[in-house]
Amino acid sequence: MSEPFFTVNLSGQDPLIFMSRQQFSRWFHEEHALWNWLWLDEAGEYLQSTPPELRTIYKAFSGGGTIVDDMSEQGLASLRTWQNNHLPGSETNLFVSASARGRRVLSIKERVGIAEARIAYRYLRSPGEWQQFMADPTTLRGMLLAADPGAIEPTGLIQQLEQERTNYRSAITRMENRVRELEQQKRDREASRARRVRGVVHRLRRAAQSKSDAIIDHFATTSQAAIARITETEDRFRTQMELAAPVDYWKAKSADHGAAERLLLKVTVGYFLAAAIIIGGAGYLAATIILSLEAGVDRTPVYLITSGALLAITTLVFWIGRLVVKLWLSEHHLRVDAKERAIMTQAYLAMNENGNMAETDRAIMLASIFRPAPDGVVKEEGPQDIGLQAILSRLLVK
Repeated sequence: MSEPFFTVNLSGQDPLIFMSRQQFSRWFHEEHALWNWLWLDEAGEYLQSTPPELRTIYKAFSGGGTIVDDMSEQGLASLRTWQNNHLPGSETNLFVSASARGRRVLSIKERVGIAEARIAYRYLRSPGEWQQFMADPTTLRGMLLAADPGAIEPTGLIQQLEQERTNYRSAITRMENRVRELEQQKRDREASRARRVRGVVHRLRRAAQSKSDAIIDHFATTSQAAIARITETEDRFRTQMELAAPVDYWKAKSADHGAAERLLLKVTVGYFLAAAIIIGGAGYLAATIILSLEAGVDRTPVYLITSGALLAITTLVFWIGRLVVKLWLSEHHLRVDAKERAIMTQAYLAMNENGNMAETDRAIMLASIFRPAPDGVVKEEGPQDIGLQAILSRLLVK
């Protein structure tokens, strides 16, 4: 069982027990409305001729209303002080409807009138200060009614009814206290249930959020991986398509250079056969000319002319032969280069098919594939051409 928030002790009766501040606030405002006839007229206006005692009651109720509505810790301390100063048990107490005096005043109000009830209220709070008001009939009647409830009804009946009413009010008070206690217990159970429900909802929401985040992360990771694979496949496909044309190009170029190489090989072989025949015929002709000279003829000019002619013919033949060989070698080198490029491109496509090729290897392969292509006569290392012009230039220099 939870501890009560407030307890109002009643003389000779069970106390009023309030389990929460809300219960006490509701009860206080009900009491305030039940006793406001002490200082209000029938129109609900404040009485200008309100006696000082009732003005004190009015201020006590008004101040208590402000304190009761203050829900702070300081307001709670002020409420405790206000209770000790004004509720039953203190010298300047307020009558409440559940107390014997409060019921007596309310009974006078209902059966006789408000004026007499006001006098009774004042008299019951300060009975020793009324000697000077004894001449006023209303005052006297109110005092008598307050002092002797039997003046309203027969004494025996009044006592019996008063006792029954006291017992009834005690039972009602106990029932009210029990209702307040049950109400507070119900509120506590509802608050506890609400906390448990909030905890369950929070855990479910957190679990759902975690599961949702995991699903979103998995979907994002899977999507990114799929997009990366698609992009990689697209890049490989584009690269293969881009390099498929160079493969065909270099194969075709290699075939063209191979045909030209075979043609120049035949030309070279035929040329050197013809050159050998020409040189042999020229030598034979020179020998015939020299041998046909008569005895005694100066042969030196003939030797010089014949030797010069043979040298010029030989130089021209070898120079042309060297040029033909260079053309044949150029076609040979171009064919080999084109074939190498085609093979390297195919090897690059095969190595890059699974995307496992390193960037450095890819850069080296692409640089080799797309290096500048040679064309024209390929220069080869060797001694300089031997010709008449070169020999004459060396002789003149010396």
